[in-house]
Amino acid sequence: MGRPASQHPQRSRWPLALAMLLIATVAAAAPLPTAPQVGFKPAVAAEGTAGPAVATDPLPPPGAVLAAGPTVVGARVTGVSQPSVQFLVDGIRTGPFVDPDGQLSGRRGAEATLAPGIHRLAVATPDQGLVREWDVTASGLAIDPAGTDPAELAIRMSGRRAGPRPILLVDPDHPGTALAAAPLAATLDALVLPAGQNDLPAGSRQALAEVDDPAEQPVLVLGGPDGVGEVVTASLADLGYPVTRLGTGGPAQVAAGAAAHQQAHLRVVAEQGGPDAGMAVVVAPADPTTTALRGAATAAAVGAALVLVEASGPPVEATEVLAAADTVLLATELTDTQRAGVAAMLPEGVAVSQDTLDPRRANEAVVVLDGAPEAAALVATRAADPNRAVVLGTAAGRAWVAEHRPERVTLVGPAPEAAAIAPLLHLDWVDGPDAPRVEALVDPADPLTVTFTADAPIIEAQVHVDLLGFEWPGALTVEGDRAIWRGEQRPRLPEALEPPAAGTDGQIDVTAVLRTDGGTRHLRATSTASITPLPSLSEEAFLVAGGSSRVVGTGPLRTFSVEVEPLTNLDLDEVAEEITEILLDPRGWTADGSRSLQRIGSSQAADLRVVVARPVTVDRLCGAVGLSTGGRVSCWDGYRAMLNLDRWNTGVVPFHADIEVYRQYLVNHELGHGLGYGHVFCPGPGALAPVMMQQTGGLGFCTANGWPYPDAGTIPAVEG
Repeated sequence: MGRPASQHPQRSRWPLALAMLLIATVAAAAPLPTAPQVGFKPAVAAEGTAGPAVATDPLPPPGAVLAAGPTVVGARVTGVSQPSVQFLVDGIRTGPFVDPDGQLSGRRGAEATLAPGIHRLAVATPDQGLVREWDVTASGLAIDPAGTDPAELAIRMSGRRAGPRPILLVDPDHPGTALAAAPLAATLDALVLPAGQNDLPAGSRQALAEVDDPAEQPVLVLGGPDGVGEVVTASLADLGYPVTRLGTGGPAQVAAGAAAHQQAHLRVVAEQGGPDAGMAVVVAPADPTTTALRGAATAAAVGAALVLVEASGPPVEATEVLAAADTVLLATELTDTQRAGVAAMLPEGVAVSQDTLDPRRANEAVVVLDGAPEAAALVATRAADPNRAVVLGTAAGRAWVAEHRPERVTLVGPAPEAAAIAPLLHLDWVDGPDAPRVEALVDPADPLTVTFTADAPIIEAQVHVDLLGFEWPGALTVEGDRAIWRGEQRPRLPEALEPPAAGTDGQIDVTAVLRTDGGTRHLRATSTASITPLPSLSEEAFLVAGGSSRVVGTGPLRTFSVEVEPLTNLDLDEVAEEITEILLDPRGWTADGSRSLQRIGSSQAADLRVVVARPVTVDRLCGAVGLSTGGRVSCWDGYRAMLNLDRWNTGVVPFHADIEVYRQYLVNHELGHGLGYGHVFCPGPGALAPVMMQQTGGLGFCTANGWPYPDAGTIPAVEG
């Protein structure tokens, strides 16, 4: 029964927007809170309903650490009228409603603003009460990605202020000579700009263009003409800028020249009645550059000048700088030879102390990530001042944030690295430096297992696992210093996310909180697991067989899905296997070479859909396009072969007891409409009935047949 529709109704497509969680293991020190009262009774089944409401896939996930501020509190809620769902933060209803992931399986949420601290999130309904609640932590750390462009970074770090201010030109391609910009710029409150051999970057040119009176704007050039060239300095002089070059030669000579200028400036300030800042000097090795940079950042932070020492000792240019010092901080990285050379230049009575060059405590920090180019790291040292530390390296930055818990961190580095490290810094900030050490191991075997091992007995643990953003249920056991989570049946995904075949990798995201006597540790980890296709749900709530078949045929590919209405109680795998065998049989619609066929696990992506459904469902969907099936027959409704459950189970009288042949006919006939074929009649007594003949209504003088090409031989199969 059925006929091809003149037009195929447009199929809706679910937008796909999954927020992937980031990688790592990390930290927090606050005890897990007790649940506040939210004014709702626990969820119970409402009268006349099948069961209580259920909330899955909570957003943010339980135990998560996130930045304070606006966020979305959400979940997928079933067993309740969606308009009645309420989202609460610390017992207070929040809103308005939002769609956090494009209605992917119906997750809804509400906007909320979280202050720093631990919060109890909840889903509730007025009639069923509290459906689910969980805890998250908001960190009070503000994170500001700054990129890596030297000009933009220099202007950003130097800040803006009205009136004349000195300008320091440094060549980022000569890091060894340019690093002296940090302490000098901090003392002068100078604007640090990158410059090249023969030209200025666009950002530096724009900054200079904003100067009202070049004659009042001194320009200090660090290093010799092999860095910032004479072409640049001459052009600035022609524009009226007073240009002074500080130091030539290697890094140690340039640093000495900058330090001498810095000390001269401090003397003038003191002579004019300003504060006497003293003549503090930080002494650090000139090599490696990272150590020299730490020395420059330390000097800038404490208001000191910088002397760099080569392997053979300090340069002669540093003699006057050291002679004028009243306090000297010696980096512990200096060798005995270097220390002896410095001591020989120091006058008697100078206070000398050892220093590791580690950043001091500050309310702000600039963290230069491992992926940042050296040029960005150099210009970032301009940010150093008594209230802003510069930390070089990702690991050092995380440790510093955990220990000092600043209010703000600026990340210098490429965008991907900054995006990856930001969530981890929030974890470090919350957990602090004394949180217990915990290692997490994700074993993607079946069953999926996550093992946490701590350096102390675990008192309490919470673990939440997602597969591609969908909650994976599991059981958690805690024994001594170990907590083990074992996954149960993996979540059924929307059909667009179900794997096409066994062995497909899916991303696993783990969020956990573990508490010991020593504190609390928040962790996040990511892994992949090999997953096997499961049935998914179409937008009509039909079960869609997962995975895909081989490709059969030699012509243009047409894909099909196999689906079952859940209330039919049919075994989806058995139905999918039988229908797939029918459609890929050599006697089927591929025999003439005009097409090839393949079953896929997506009703949305399939060209053709084969659905076995109850008679009432077949009547409803076929009737929607003007076809009358009368509770008895099947149809092609424009883009679905709607197979009547009764016919699938019992066939019809003309086929007697041969249900196998009837199913061959039923599937091939309705799909034939989808391929563009219309009805035909019995060609004559004793002939095989054409598959597009309406055999359900009777065979006439023909013999039952379920194949489009019953006499076709075997054709080659092409693996998908």
